[in-house]
Order: sequence, then C-alpha cells, then structure tokens
Amino acid sequence: MSKFSKKSFFNILKIAVFLFCFYIIVKNIFNEDKALEAIINFDYQYLIVIVFLSYILIFLQTRCIYNVILYTTDVKIKFTEWNQIFFNSQIFNMLITTSGFIYRAYKLKKFSMSLQNYININYFLAWFYLFFLLIFYSLEIYIFANSFTIYSYSPSYFLFLLTILIFIFPFFVLYIFPKNFKLGGSIIEWIYEKSLNILFFSKQSILNKKLLLMLVIFGLFSHFFQFLTMYLLIKALNYDVSLQFIIIFFVINSLFDQIQITPKNIGITEIAMAFVGMQGGLIFSQGLTIKLLLRIINALTILSVSLFFNIKNIK
Repeated sequence: MSKFSKKSFFNILKIAVFLFCFYIIVKNIFNEDKALEAIINFDYQYLIVIVFLSYILIFLQTRCIYNVILYTTDVKIKFTEWNQIFFNSQIFNMLITTSGFIYRAYKLKKFSMSLQNYININYFLAWFYLFFLLIFYSLEIYIFANSFTIYSYSPSYFLFLLTILIFIFPFFVLYIFPKNFKLGGSIIEWIYEKSLNILFFSKQSILNKKLLLMLVIFGLFSHFFQFLTMYLLIKALNYDVSLQFIIIFFVINSLFDQIQITPKNIGITEIAMAFVGMQGGLIFSQGLTIKLLLRIINALTILSVSLFFNIKNIK
C-alpha cells in the first residue's frame, strides 16, 4: 500500500468513526429527555465558579508553555504577544486539526524560534505531562476505585507500568543509539539526528530543577482545577452520583483528552463518557451532556480570550 493510499485510508477511517459516533449520539440524545431536563434545571450558582476555573486553566496552560520557551530558548516575546498567538492557534485547531500547531510555528519564527526548538518544546511538554498525569490517574484509581478490575487486576497497575515506560523512553533511546550515525547525508540520517535532538532536549530540560519545579506546580494546580470543574459541573446538573464515580469519570475523560484518535477525539470521547456514565447509574444522554458542556465552556473561553488579545494588540 502506497503512502498516499495509507494516508487516505486512515483519513477515511477517521471520518467514518466520527460519522458513526455522531449517529450514535444523535440517535440516543433525541430518544431521551433527560439531557434537556438537566440543562433546564441547571443550578446556575455554580456557573460563575466553573467559568472562572475555565479561565484559570487556560491561562495556566499558556503561562506554562510561555515559561518553558523563556527557560529553554533565547526567544524574546511579550506575554501578551504569546497569548494572542496561542489562543488564535487554539481556534485554528477547533476548525482543522494540527492547523494551530502550524500557525504557532509560523508566528514564532518571526520571534527567531527555530522549527527544531519549537518541536522540541512541544514534544517535551507532551511527554512530561503524559507520564506526570498518568501517575495521578493510577493513584486515583488505586485509592478511589480499587474495586474496579480488568481480568482481576486494577487498571492502576497498567497505568503505573505505562508511566514508567513513557518516562524512561527518551533516556533508553539515547543510551542505546549512538549519537553519530552516518549514512552518507541521507534523509534517514537527518531524521535520526533530529529525533535524537528532540529526546536530548527532553532529557536536559527535565534535569533543570527550576524548570521541573515550575512544571510540577503548574501540573498540580491544573489537575486539581480540572477535577474541581468537573465536580461542580456534575453537581450543577443535579446528577445523583458518588464522589468515587466522579473521580473515575474524570480520570477516563482525562485519558481520552491525552490520547487522541480523531481531532480532539470529538464523538469518541462523548460516547465513551456516555457509556461510563451508564456504569455509574446515569443514562446515555446524561453522561454525554457532561462532556458536551465541558467542550462548550472550553470553546467559549478560548474564543473570548482570543478576541480580547486580538483587540488589545490592535490598539
């Protein structure tokens, strides 16, 4: 199968998955009236806090990336300029997947950031927060949902093992593979060198104590605020579920946000959370409503902040 046909096949497969998920969502949500009832009876006293937390989370994310740029490169960019680029890129990602990533690289090039450094930073942050958050997910499942097992084993064991493998990956690769790998200037040699550069950057960055402390603090606050947002949203919808269920719901939702199959996992996460909700005593549309509202709140937050910084920089 040629590269083009492989790419076309996977793109068609993603579209088919999305359409199937969309069909399941529409079919079920219109057969139940609980979703509309929950929105009508929404407890709006929680809304101000939920929106406030949403703004805090998005600014924690953008400040974290901005700090990594300052710590690891010589790029000189104002925080307001970075915010405009970041939030505009988030809007692009809502429209076309990866377009925001390309837009951000193009804009940062004007501030003398090389493409190599841009890729290094994005890989490092994705790698660090994947294993960092997996530690919390495994602990939370072990403590609060230890009765939930797969083939008599708690999923926390699998997640913890996965955490270790992800953490050691760059160290293992850099230890095993030689730095100087000559293939006569071929494209394979170029890709090899660039890939090792990315892993070496991650290794060096995590050994920076000041940077590591900053990432841990931002990660802890973000994790707590994300859980609090979901907890308050479920309470606002007046769903009668246990704290244990909310924690399981939060962990599974977070895992789907980390591992993407379709753009932003739209459709897939909604169905997954609907089925998880059914295991906790909710009906399909109730679990679905939680995820849809989280997406709407996040999208409106990004749109409003992007509009603010674009107007501010025009002035």
